[in-house]
Amino acid sequence: MARPNFFTPEMGARLRRIRSERGLTQDEVAARMGLNGRGRWSFVRRLEQGRIRNPYLSTVTLYLRACGAQFFEFYDTLTRIEPVVVDTRRLERAPMRKEQKQMLLHRVKREVFNYQDETSYPKQGRPIRPEKQKPAASKLADYRVQVAVIEHDVKKLLGQENVTFVEVAGYLTIARRVLGELRRGGRLGSTKQGSISDYVTRNRLNPELVERIRELVTERFRR
Repeated sequence: MARPNFFTPEMGARLRRIRSERGLTQDEVAARMGLNGRGRWSFVRRLEQGRIRNPYLSTVTLYLRACGAQFFEFYDTLTRIEPVVVDTRRLERAPMRKEQKQMLLHRVKREVFNYQDETSYPKQGRPIRPEKQKPAASKLADYRVQVAVIEHDVKKLLGQENVTFVEVAGYLTIARRVLGELRRGGRLGSTKQGSISDYVTRNRLNPELVERIRELVTERFRR
């Protein structure tokens, strides 16, 4: 089975940018790399197009040296991701301590950045194009902020009830599922509610408390 190509066209484009910044042609770089033959520039062209499957690290380093560049210039540019802006308004309106808001916001930003990192330069498969990746990251940020606020409110509600640690996890799952329904445009009482009812029965959760959580999540979602 052929290995997936980890060297993407985006990586090749970054090499080409480094060469262009030095004012060098593909043929000049090929000569400096010690490549021979009339078509020596074609290897450089295919490398810059990301068409060489998994080139050796030494090949990339040799290319950079031929351009008079250091490897960290390629790596730093490759790993520099512009984080999406996280909308903090829901957190700011939430009735919680400032320290809690800062902690939750830090967690959301870290999760979103990790998502951007994984989808921009994946270890396997192809990256998500920037025009699709950023909207997806923004949508994830909005969802994570909603979840953070709702889970805080649900935990506060559960703190007033006699529930076990295991049951808390179950009720939080219910809250996330209700939020998922609402974000997909599902109405309460729709056919998707069946899966939640099954989960409640299977985990022996209190139906009345589940309904209170459902109302709380719906109220927070509509704000």
